[in-house]
Amino acid sequence: MNILKELPKGLGSLKKLKTLNLSGNDFKDLPSDFGNLNALEELFLNNEKNFKIEKNFKILSKLPNLRTLHLENDNLEKLSSEINLLQNLNSLYLNDNKFKKFPINIQGLHNLQYLDLQNNLIKPEDIDVLNLNFGFQIKL
Repeated sequence: MNILKELPKGLGSLKKLKTLNLSGNDFKDLPSDFGNLNALEELFLNNEKNFKIEKNFKILSKLPNLRTLHLENDNLEKLSSEINLLQNLNSLYLNDNKFKKFPINIQGLHNLQYLDLQNNLIKPEDIDVLNLNFGFQIKL
């Protein structure tokens, strides 16, 4: 099993790539040319204990067709408002993390239709669904 400490140079030249699974590696940052993956629709960044998601939202926001993002089992406890840079997301997988509260910062993701928060520390009774004002499916 190879674990990547950094992503290969030239990855951004794969212009027709639609799905990319980078799960289970040990890199911290996406290369700057990652934003050139214009056809990318689904990205898996699961089991990334050292990946700095907050720092990489700006690069991810350059992906015009990114619709599905998997951030499962990444030891995440919260999301910054930078998540709202990903305006085209319609599915976000945050299951198996360490969220104690509902990540309210995602309210700016107007195209979001599906949110998976299974296996976090959030209690359903702690979510005030009347004040969430979301129009999508939430899986707890």
